[in-house]
Amino acid sequence: MKCENAAKIFPKPLLDEMRKHFSGGLLWAPRRDDNRRERTTLIVMLVKNGAPVKEVAALAQLTPRHVYRLVKKHRQATDLKTPN
Repeated sequence: MKCENAAKIFPKPLLDEMRKHFSGGLLWAPRRDDNRRERTTLIVMLVKNGAPVKEVAALAQLTPRHVYRLVKKHRQATDLKTPN
């Protein structure tokens, strides 16, 4: 994750509008990711096939903790779909 000064990036009118809603401090803007579902499926598949979590995390530009969360969430969703 990269931190930047908003005043150096955004035009003044946009910065003023942002300040109406957020007076100051750290603000996180998520990456625009249209292929999130595909990425998650690939991450889960790689981990299930034995790829090291650290390597998968580095490839996906995520933390290993986030990779573990994605795998756990996928596993829970799969368990809910499977009839007992």
